Amino acid sequence: MTSKVALSVVLYVFALGSAVAQQQSVEQKGAGVGTQLQRRPEVVKNVERKPLPDPIKAPTTTETAKTPNGNAIYQALRTRSASGPSFRVKGLTLKRDAAEFHLNDGTVTLYNEVNGRVTGAVFQGQGVLHVEPPSAMERHQLKLTMKSEVLDQSFTTAVLAFTDGTAEELKKASTGDVGNVNAMGLSQEMQNLCRKTLNYDLEERLLADVLNERGGGFFMANLKGPIFSKRLLYFVDPKGAFEVAPEEVGLLTSADDSYDVALGFHSEAQRAMARVKDNTAFGISQQTIDLTIEKSGRITGKATALVTSNEDGLRVLPLNLYPTLRASGVWGPKGEALDYIQEDKDHDADFAVVLIKPLKKGESIAITTAYAGKDVISNLSNWNYEVEGGARESWYPNVRGSFSNYAHYRMTFHTPKEIEMVATGTKLRDGEENKMRVSEWQTSSPIPVAGFNLGRFTTDLSERKSDLQVRSYANTDPSDSAKSLSDHIMGGSMSTTGMLKRATSEGDVAVQIYTDYFGPLEFDHLALTQQSYCGYGQSWPMLVYLPVCYFWDATIQHQLGVLDGDTTYWKVVTAHEVAHQWWGQTVGFSSYRDQWMSEGFADFSASLFLFETSKDMKPYQDFWA
Repeated sequence: MTSKVALSVVLYVFALGSAVAQQQSVEQKGAGVGTQLQRRPEVVKNVERKPLPDPIKAPTTTETAKTPNGNAIYQALRTRSASGPSFRVKGLTLKRDAAEFHLNDGTVTLYNEVNGRVTGAVFQGQGVLHVEPPSAMERHQLKLTMKSEVLDQSFTTAVLAFTDGTAEELKKASTGDVGNVNAMGLSQEMQNLCRKTLNYDLEERLLADVLNERGGGFFMANLKGPIFSKRLLYFVDPKGAFEVAPEEVGLLTSADDSYDVALGFHSEAQRAMARVKDNTAFGISQQTIDLTIEKSGRITGKATALVTSNEDGLRVLPLNLYPTLRASGVWGPKGEALDYIQEDKDHDADFAVVLIKPLKKGESIAITTAYAGKDVISNLSNWNYEVEGGARESWYPNVRGSFSNYAHYRMTFHTPKEIEMVATGTKLRDGEENKMRVSEWQTSSPIPVAGFNLGRFTTDLSERKSDLQVRSYANTDPSDSAKSLSDHIMGGSMSTTGMLKRATSEGDVAVQIYTDYFGPLEFDHLALTQQSYCGYGQSWPMLVYLPVCYFWDATIQHQLGVLDGDTTYWKVVTAHEVAHQWWGQTVGFSSYRDQWMSEGFADFSASLFLFETSKDMKPYQDFWA
């Protein structure tokens, strides 16, 4: 489920925007924020809800967990090198989607076999990469990054990794064996590039195809030449290429410690179709998560996911898990211990599970992961906590690119008694057990990502009796770092609880406006919570993280320079984040190409908020200016 709102609604919004832009004056219908807007009669008040599936359960008994990275074939891939036969090639062209690799003259050294497969080669000699982007948009992008709409780049070395037919093509083109060719240094350099610069576990990706009897279509080329300082990296991956997934083809430029995306587009096979086909290897339809949070912020979790394969022969499940969260074991539905992959947290820490036997397309399996770690939650003092922004979508194992995967969630949180949890879903219970506070949450419909916030909160609930109620949460006491700012101000208060009613009012009115324009959401409540970050907000289903600066009064904001930039931002930050409940959560996105539209619609929605709640057109016009 990636779209629940009809395209006609989107077109209606744009038509409405055009009409609004042409309007020169407006008769004010209300008295600003807090006005109870008239609900249009055509809006459906009750969304039909399907019966909830029973929560997926972890096995009651389990085998002793396996050690990470212990799979023998994976280890063979990690230690493979360009130590195979060397031979000469001349006038060979490898065509990989929009790219042609012209190996004009040189030597090829193959990697040693793993599980009967050659998965790499090193070319040394004279070659040219020719890339013709498949669309005008991509040609324009290439010109911006590489100064040309069509790329012709000479190279002297090419380190290749592959699971397609490259090895056979190279062998067939051999004009004779060559001795005393040293390619080990180049293969080692490729290894370091992937592990330490790209933070990309190449061997995990190769393993997925090596373990599949059907093979695979992965191809990666690492090119360097004498006249360009940056290397070129070219990827073709039917499962979604590195850094541009779900697009299958990517071209990156890389210096010693950084890289930039030059091109990213769908494969030739996808371009030939009337609509893009989902290329994710599997989906997760249910998650049951049990999480314990210590006062320090350290977490210990157990997550059980119901995985369904989208292809035949699936053995490797690449999952998204924050690098500092370390798995201690993975088990199948009967408690059988599974191999799993998780390398150094500072390098290629991609987490993946290796199944005992392959899944057929449409076949499902429940897997349970035990994990723990710090850095996901920071204790800021005085019962103020911060959920790390980078970990908000990876604090539990889930599908990489999770915003295109919708699942049901059942979550249980164990915390110190002083901490209140706010999570995506409906709170089923909240009480004390074994000297800990325990709360349980369940989603009423599938959502793309689950999240939570925590602290010792003061709350405010919208007074309007409606199908969706808004509740705001602010920390009862400021953190020590916030208190230290009081030394630099005169007057005002560092407390954030005084602005709760403003947050509730703005959120509630935004919900009314967007429900009238876009239709109702599939849930009945929305939590607006305080976060310690000042520069941005974030919106998860039923849960919004608002900047702490928003909760300070105008005196504090002015003296700390918060209002020195775009003051309009603080007028619409709540309305903007609430809009993401429609644009970003209900209507999802699967790639960076779509994500900007999510932000665009949220901005447009924020302008509607100003238009409907202001006494004149100036705030609306200032916003667009």
